[in-house]
Amino acid sequence: MQLGRYVDQVELEALAKARGSLPEAANQTISSTYERLLRLAEETGTDESETGPNATLKEALAARVQEWQHAERERLGREPISRGRVERIAASIRETFKAGTRLAEVIPTVQRQSSKAESARPILGMNLRVPRDYVVDRVFNNTYADPSDLGRMIARGFQDAEDAKIVDVLRSVSPFPSAANEAAIIRAIKDLGSAARNFAFLTPYGGLDDLDEWYSRDLAEALESVERIETGALEHEAILFDRNSSLKSVRRPEAKNGLETVGGTTISLGVFDDVVSDGEPQVRLESGEYFVVWPGPKPRVVRFVSDLWAPE
Repeated sequence: MQLGRYVDQVELEALAKARGSLPEAANQTISSTYERLLRLAEETGTDESETGPNATLKEALAARVQEWQHAERERLGREPISRGRVERIAASIRETFKAGTRLAEVIPTVQRQSSKAESARPILGMNLRVPRDYVVDRVFNNTYADPSDLGRMIARGFQDAEDAKIVDVLRSVSPFPSAANEAAIIRAIKDLGSAARNFAFLTPYGGLDDLDEWYSRDLAEALESVERIETGALEHEAILFDRNSSLKSVRRPEAKNGLETVGGTTISLGVFDDVVSDGEPQVRLESGEYFVVWPGPKPRVVRFVSDLWAPE
């Protein structure tokens, strides 16, 4: 590292003493070298050098770097959207959903929507502007963007939105929660008997960590009888519910021009090249899901709220 800095320093001093114009940055390697020399010039500069050869060199280096970056942005703006990269976004959505238990997946789905369902906002959707680097095959300005990151973000966003809708309905079915303690939770599960296998126990991520007995052996053994699901839609609260009878839902990909179903999911996805930007080239990602949930014919729901928490 010291040798590399020494070589850069020698090169910088040689350029400062040289005559003529600084060669253009014809490729990313030269541009990166100019950026490195510019940083070095700023680190080692003195007040006296701000009006001397060093100042002129810094201006020239900065101008060449800016020229290269501007040209790269123009080339990026012309680069076609890669179908393979779009498919990587879709694959990442599928993989993220499969990585853990998705609350919406444990709720029975039907084809026809009940008149009891709240349908004012049936579409869960995301509409995002993202750097074009995510959806083109070539690398510009040394920017490496992994489309899988977008897929994970989209999947988690939909999962959070689904969970919030589901929790709202579960709360409406059981508006008066019980105090959460070890004895109450164990008793509620044991009272279910063999039917416990049909129940899910919904908790915040990490469980009810503000409950002193949460990590006790007796409670852990009781929770083995039900399906455990964690969600970011809860805090200081847990919900025990019958997966088969408590809720019903309709879930399907949003039907809209330009959106295609992500195979194996109920999400539709589209990439649109319609963003006008004066800065970094961007594209628009749109995704949607028709999702409506309502109380089932015989809801069985028990809510527990931590003793250490009280609503404001």
